[in-house]
Amino acid sequence: MRRFLFVLRTKLGDTLIHFQTVRAFAARHPADTIVLATRADYADLLAGEPGVRILRFANRAALFAQLAWLRLTAPSFDALAVLTGYGPTMPRIARLVRARRRLFFDARFPDAYPEHPPAYVETSLVDRSWQTLRLLDPALPKPDRLALPPLQARRLATVHRARAIGIVPLASEPRRNLDATALRQLVEQVRAAHPGQPVWIFVNPDDQGAAALGGLTLPAGAEWRRFRTLAELVPHYLHLDRWYGTDTGLYHLAVAIGIPATVFFGPTQPQLIVMPAQPEATWVRLEALGAGHCDDKSCARPLCLHQAVASWCRTAAGTTIAETPAGCPLRAADAGRLAAIQVHANPRHQA
Repeated sequence: MRRFLFVLRTKLGDTLIHFQTVRAFAARHPADTIVLATRADYADLLAGEPGVRILRFANRAALFAQLAWLRLTAPSFDALAVLTGYGPTMPRIARLVRARRRLFFDARFPDAYPEHPPAYVETSLVDRSWQTLRLLDPALPKPDRLALPPLQARRLATVHRARAIGIVPLASEPRRNLDATALRQLVEQVRAAHPGQPVWIFVNPDDQGAAALGGLTLPAGAEWRRFRTLAELVPHYLHLDRWYGTDTGLYHLAVAIGIPATVFFGPTQPQLIVMPAQPEATWVRLEALGAGHCDDKSCARPLCLHQAVASWCRTAAGTTIAETPAGCPLRAADAGRLAAIQVHANPRHQA
């Protein structure tokens, strides 16, 4: 029996995506011991998966302490693999862990991690972890969808209860946030598409942009659902019939639980983020952006995102091109085509 330690030190969406590779590896090697180190905030979401022991850490110091304890009390690992994570923490992990092989997802720490995948073209975010674990199992299949079966089962157990429609307007940065105008447009369109169902708008009061939305008067049938932790959010998610929102880790959580979702993209690339065989996942983006990515993180008024929502709702955007940064790629686009959107509904394309 072999022993493996995998490390995921990243944000929610990436953690859920790369966990699919860990699940696939565990399913192919049931006799092996697999320990996954991940953030404490996400550990409960991943608990209950067969063949994977979760090592949770609240911060860097807690991670180092647990790895030091393992070094003293547990046998050495056959391999340590960092599937994603950055900064000076990574080499220190390699020094703390006793492992015969040390793998990293790229070549940035060759002294600490002598093994890494050869150069490849990233077609999906899951490529990073998949290419890394192929060094241990060359026949490992590439995951093509998100799933958390224990949480899916909990959601199905609530099927006899009233279902709501969820909307998530905010992400971790302003350039991926809906403003009050875009949110109102989306709420009204969603209410029309799902008559009689309550609409819950999920907002973490600590997020950037939350205060600006706080004064928005919601139409009848819509209400705020405020949360600060995933433990507060998940019980509400289990009662959702559908999900709408921006590109955020909470989208990944929704589809992993089994909620049909429509996600609106602005500067980020849906082809990388939405897994190709994700059931009932739809993404919407302006055609003018093509497959490109915008790196201007100074943008606080994302016309690309607000116009995608407005076009999908068949109304006018509240943001103008003049409010975008000077380097906005939409400034070079044909003004007459700025309202055209691309809609991709898995597993097929739509015009």
